[in-house]
Amino acid sequence: MVVRASNTSLGNVKNYHHMPQLKLTYFDHTGRAEPSRLIMAAASIPFEDERLTHEQFAALKPPLPLGQVPVLQVDGKTYSQSIAISRWVVPLGPVVVDTINDAVNAIVEVHWTEKDEAKKAEKNKKLTGETLPRIYGALDKLVRGTFVTGEALSFADTHVFDHFDSLVAYCVPDLKLHAYPKLAALIQGVKAHPKLASYLAARKKSDHGTTAMKAIPFELVPIFPIKGQSRTPEFLRMNPNGQIPVLQDGDFTLSEGNAILTYLAMKHDWTDLYPSDIKARAKVDECLHWHHTHTRLATTRVMTPVLRKVVGKASAQELAFAATKHKTMGKLLPIMETYLHDHAFLAQSSHYTLADIMCYCELDQIESLGVIDFSAFPNTTRWLRQMKSVPCHDEAHEALFAFMKRFNILPVPLEHR
Repeated sequence: MVVRASNTSLGNVKNYHHMPQLKLTYFDHTGRAEPSRLIMAAASIPFEDERLTHEQFAALKPPLPLGQVPVLQVDGKTYSQSIAISRWVVPLGPVVVDTINDAVNAIVEVHWTEKDEAKKAEKNKKLTGETLPRIYGALDKLVRGTFVTGEALSFADTHVFDHFDSLVAYCVPDLKLHAYPKLAALIQGVKAHPKLASYLAARKKSDHGTTAMKAIPFELVPIFPIKGQSRTPEFLRMNPNGQIPVLQDGDFTLSEGNAILTYLAMKHDWTDLYPSDIKARAKVDECLHWHHTHTRLATTRVMTPVLRKVVGKASAQELAFAATKHKTMGKLLPIMETYLHDHAFLAQSSHYTLADIMCYCELDQIESLGVIDFSAFPNTTRWLRQMKSVPCHDEAHEALFAFMKRFNILPVPLEHR
């Protein structure tokens, strides 16, 4: 890997007799367009930031050069390929620097190109233990000051920042940046840059995952079963079981959380979450079925009874469940430890899938609120920490924590644990 930077910076923008009309087109998340967005934001270069849904991309794809995004339109002329686009933006910046594609290609090879799960796990060990430390160690030595070229923000810094902010955060969540102090300082410097701080603060946080994570537009309709809202005639026509969640997709209605997740994954081709390989998909399905009688109990027999006890609404059965919560989790967590002993995630996968998302939702709430002590289960604790770093995690939890804060049950009082 080689990074070469000129002594020019984003602070030295040229004056043009004609500022081109720029339109950058990509999906509604960070990815390969983000370095160019960062460059233009830092250099105060006006541009139209067109963000596509996957359905819009499918309609737009045929006439695109190479059938790919991102693309940059300059006064109506279209340029493709992310690196070429960044280099085109350079004279407007102006900055010149090579990228850290060695690390990008190494991560992509392991997490997306390799389909065999056993080989993927072996390659991931080499990736995190040898390849990335070598690349990042070399890159760390090239940083000359606050930024790559010194004290001025350059094209190099936007690429380095985006690499760690998006790809590494998603694929290598356990990476310890303290081993690369100059890179860690650079990332903080980019975040604090006066022209980028406002852009980053306003940036939509979406990348990978379900609905919000996949940037799929949807309407969330709150239903409160405790108020009888799931037993109304209108709701029972959607789901005679009187339970949530329920998905309405046009004239199609579907209930049961796991069924909804697999339906969305198959409809939108989320093969990173629900693999196309029949054996890998079967392992995800295995965990989703196991969830019903295992991790689901973390909610029905632990979290819900404890919370209802806190607010004085617990039934006799719920009080009994709350009293035996340690016994319930004592049966579940050793199984989780075994599942996670040789793999970073459930379903024998090196990256998270629908299985992890569903099981995590049950366990995270009791771990975050201190209902159960997980310290005796290191594999599960590591997995919980990794899942907290997935994109849109905090956004997905906002409503839950707002509800708990409203009733003053965050965290759960010690006497009720």
